[in-house]
Amino acid sequence: MTSSLPQLPEVALLQNDDSMLSRRFGKEITNYYAGGSINRISFLRADTSFLQQASKSPRARYFALNNLGPVVEDQGTLALFSLENLKSLIGSDPFKLTEDESIKNFDSTKKTPLIVFLGLHEGPNSDEFTTTSHGTVKGEPYFAVDVTPRGTYSEAASAFLKSQEEKGFTVQRNARAMTLHAEAVRG
Repeated sequence: MTSSLPQLPEVALLQNDDSMLSRRFGKEITNYYAGGSINRISFLRADTSFLQQASKSPRARYFALNNLGPVVEDQGTLALFSLENLKSLIGSDPFKLTEDESIKNFDSTKKTPLIVFLGLHEGPNSDEFTTTSHGTVKGEPYFAVDVTPRGTYSEAASAFLKSQEEKGFTVQRNARAMTLHAEAVRG
């Protein structure tokens, strides 16, 4: 009898894991949005100056999520986008306003895509960014963008998703799918 469950991705670091936990509960399941090689540096999420630099970096990469389902190239490959690819949705300078300015200018009748800074991948192709209070940091910036068509950006989001579909990309709708590689950001 063969199992119809999808094969779990192998995590090289855990292949030879023989811990008490793995003996009791089996090999670790990788959460694709945690435990990877991205340094979250969450203390910089409120540093608008840093976010502005990072978001406009030529090395910045964006995940696109539609109803929390990632846009994927195929079952195992997360699609990564540049700021140029998403400009129609998030503009050319998505972090131009400080947090205080954003709060002051907030208008609940105008929907805008949510953009979340995920962190920096610290590798050989790193950029340097000056922070307000923490000196210089190096890495390739990664962001998540909600491209779910809604409100005032519904048309732009629908057009973006249609253009990705025309390239052969799809939205992974199964929240429990275990087909993406654990180090999807290394692309």
